[in-house]
Amino acid sequence: MLLHHATDLQATAPSVQLALDDVGVTGVVRGIIVGGAPTTATFDVGIVLDAQSRGAHMSRFHEAIDHALALVGEDGRDVPSLEMLAGVVAMQAGEQQGASHARATVRATICAPRIAPASARRTIDSFEAWATVTIDRSALRTRTTIGVAATGMTACPCAQNLVRDAGRERLAAAGMDAESIELALRELPIATHNQRSTASLEVTVPSDGAIAAVIDPIELADLVRDSMSAPIHELLKRADELAVVEAAHADPRFVEDCVRALLRDAVEHPVLGQLGPQVELAARQLNHESIHAHDVVAARRGTLAALREELGIETAPNRA
Repeated sequence: MLLHHATDLQATAPSVQLALDDVGVTGVVRGIIVGGAPTTATFDVGIVLDAQSRGAHMSRFHEAIDHALALVGEDGRDVPSLEMLAGVVAMQAGEQQGASHARATVRATICAPRIAPASARRTIDSFEAWATVTIDRSALRTRTTIGVAATGMTACPCAQNLVRDAGRERLAAAGMDAESIELALRELPIATHNQRSTASLEVTVPSDGAIAAVIDPIELADLVRDSMSAPIHELLKRADELAVVEAAHADPRFVEDCVRALLRDAVEHPVLGQLGPQVELAARQLNHESIHAHDVVAARRGTLAALREELGIETAPNRA
């Protein structure tokens, strides 16, 4: 059946002539290679639709994705970065739809090699990474956001203080002298309840820049993991389990402590700290409580300039 002369309904005027901020597709799945490892990527792509167009051509979003993959990761090559891929998808979508504004988000699971803390066994730990690129083709402006989310472990300092105080009273009642009690409390891990924590860090560059060349998502994931009481690993031998538990209980942190530490470390990072003052950082952590039916959350966002001023960091650190 020939459809060469079929009416292009999407190009006709809508009955209600009102522009739409975002029209597109979500949850489009493709296979890509990142860092030499095959993974599954999910694409969300959209455009700003003008008031005179009834609809977008949805198939063209798929074509934009496939065209971008052919340009960026042709013949099984590594995708250089998610933000580069997202930028090409957004540009292709804008061109194919004839839209002045387009955006694309690419999300993928990244598998990073790690070393277990005590056994030194090689393990692979995963984290989520994403990039969103918004393009204004008329003004030649681009806004880029890259983000990561990683999981770790936190130990509650409040409950630990209660356990420490109770232990001090019990040991004194058992006849132990004060000096020996304090020595024991210093040397032995003090029990507390733990949370499995998921934290994210996003970096947004408001205009064109070399963000793809300077920000490594693995480094961002390391910042996230290091902001918690202890990192967790997929593979843990017995000695590793001991090391992780002792490390977490030696560094108890509230969810608020973790978010503050993450943003401080991001501002002081030798690469992130060199980005422009209007670059925006956003941190968020969710702790899955073990002794409550609810979870707890903390978040903060701000420009590098504002965060640096509030933290009392006067100048950007030099590159390492």
